[in-house]
Amino acid sequence: MKDLSDYDLVKLCKDNNKKALETLYIRYIPFINKKYTRFQNTFSSNLIEREDFQNECYFEFCKAVDYVKFERITDPSHWKFIGVFMYYIDAFIWDTVKKYNQTQIKDTSLYVEGEDGEEVVLTDLIPELCSEDN
Repeated sequence: MKDLSDYDLVKLCKDNNKKALETLYIRYIPFINKKYTRFQNTFSSNLIEREDFQNECYFEFCKAVDYVKFERITDPSHWKFIGVFMYYIDAFIWDTVKKYNQTQIKDTSLYVEGEDGEEVVLTDLIPELCSEDN
């Protein structure tokens, strides 16, 4: 099965061939690992562990296989699954980042300790901070 094209493997996957699904997924594990490394380097905080990322990518992989419409493919001999798969992984990454950012916003306090030790609302400090910048 390793010598089959992406097009042929996806066709077999859509016919519920588990070996084809496994072969195609293993073919794209290096791509998943590169995406994870870039994801970690870009967002620097550890939003998700590598194993969790790979597991989530498997679900995205299955969605991408289901999405493929053969009637839209004009040249099967040059078609690669990576384009569809990348779309689904990128959507997953941005969804993860968006959820993380929403959690961070909810967890960020609007109150800080002022110079006098009293609690101050951050918006009250804006005029003072602006005058320091000038």
